[in-house]
This record gives sequence, C-alpha cells and structure tokens, in this order.
Amino acid sequence: PVDVQPEAATFVGMLQAQSLNRRVRKAERTRYLILSKIAERIEQSPTGRITVEMLLNDTGLSRGTFYNYFRDTNEGVYVLLALFLETWNVNRPREGGNKDLFQAIFDTNLRYCRRYEENAAFFAAFSYYASSMSELLVLRNRINTAWAVRIAKAIQSRFKITFNAQENTYLQGTLCMLIAMSTGTLEEYFVHRNPLLREAFPDVNALSFALSRQWHPVMANPRYAATEMGHYEARH
Repeated sequence: PVDVQPEAATFVGMLQAQSLNRRVRKAERTRYLILSKIAERIEQSPTGRITVEMLLNDTGLSRGTFYNYFRDTNEGVYVLLALFLETWNVNRPREGGNKDLFQAIFDTNLRYCRRYEENAAFFAAFSYYASSMSELLVLRNRINTAWAVRIAKAIQSRFKITFNAQENTYLQGTLCMLIAMSTGTLEEYFVHRNPLLREAFPDVNALSFALSRQWHPVMANPRYAATEMGHYEARH
C-alpha cells in the first residue's frame, strides 16, 4: 500500500519516497525504485522509448533483479500508468460543499485542471500507450464509472431527492458523458495543445469556467438528467 499522500508531493516524488520508506518491505522499495525511474523517463519524454538498459543505468540494479519484478519495460509502464490512474482517482477533488453551486463546480474544475496540467506528461503517456494496452482503457472506464456513481450519490444527498434504478442509470450515464467530455477536453488542451481551445480559453481559469458551464445545468437540475429517456421519447 502507498502510505505517502500524493498531493503532498508530485507523483514521481511519491514513488521516490516509497522507494526510501523503511516501513515498506525491501522488495517493494525496489519495485518503487524501478517505477520511479520509469516515471522520470515519462516526465522527460511521454512517448519516448524506454529500454531495460536505461532503467538499469538509472537504478543501478542488475538485469536479473529487474526481471524479478517485470517481464519487460511494457509491463513496467503499464503498472506505472495503472498506479497513476488509481492514485489520481483516490485523490480527485471533492465535489460541492454548501457554497454556491456554480462556485463549487468551478472550484472543483479549477483544482482538477491545475492537477491535470501538472501531470500532463503522464496523461500524454497514457494516450500513447493505451492504443496497445487495452487494459488501460478498461481501467479508466471502471474508474470513471465509479466516479459518476459517486457524484450521483452526492447530488441526491445535496438535493435530498431519491431516484429509482432507471433514473439513476440515466443520471449516472449523463455524468459519465460529462466526465468523458471533460477529460477529453483536457487532453486536447494540455496534451495535444489544440490551438482553437487555447485561443478560446487562454488560461486554466477560463477553461475551468467553460467546463463548469457544461456541468452546471445537470448539477443544478438533476431530475431533468434523470428522466433522459422521457425527454427523448417525447420528441420521437
């Protein structure tokens, strides 16, 4: 288990701290050492080639020791990116609070955008490696679905309303769509540096505000989103 809070340091810093943490078994410290060097390589070049020889030079470990932990560098990259996604999910900014709803959404999106910007190299690496590692996409979908379920519960608690199973599915589906839209926008903005997005929203505050305007109608009127098919059927 990781007992260093990632928000107290960078993701690479967390891995480095774990590799030196005497409360962690020596074998795990070695594993974190290898992962920290993979992470450093990704920070330097998200789509650059990583070889076993590079990691042996970076860690000072023997080839045999490396293969005790990973079959090859691809497995090491997968483990590293999966850990990144799971750590990111655990430490997502919390929604809401009792403040003005739009302000709460904006504050959450602003924190989210800033954290994404700080970790853009890992998201770029995820985009690059996911094309050949379908397990990463499965993991991301599972995490985003769990996040949508959690937000749906928070919405019902805030508004003190209860939806039936079908309505819950519609609301969660709408939230999952918003999550996919938001993460896709951030990838375009910070990883691919889409020129139109950057011209329209020149800084993270403007980008966060634009994202919040997409989230607010659903968060402010969840019953509308929860009766999605009713609106669809009424128009057809």
